[in-house]
Amino acid sequence: MAAPKGYVKIGTVGVDAGMVYMGDPCYFIEKPLGRGSWENFLDSREPPNEDASHWTIVSKFAEGSPHTFPAGVLVTSGEGDGEYPVYALIREGRVRKIVIDFGG
Repeated sequence: MAAPKGYVKIGTVGVDAGMVYMGDPCYFIEKPLGRGSWENFLDSREPPNEDASHWTIVSKFAEGSPHTFPAGVLVTSGEGDGEYPVYALIREGRVRKIVIDFGG
């Protein structure tokens, strides 16, 4: 696929779990969400949407805290494992939108 109109290719994302996570890395660095197992990560998903193609990942503010916040989004990669192009809409030197082309 060519870049969508107004977008530039900024790289690719590799997929080896059939899913892509997008979130702030500070939620993983020395945090409970980043120190757990794959199963714990998957358990941090809120209940799936109707077609089970995307979830919100939730994390606790601090160890032992009952309060959570949305720590990212997890989506299925459509075509499964592989490497997919990532495009960005950049305005005034800032990324405004991104698109990952999963082959659709």
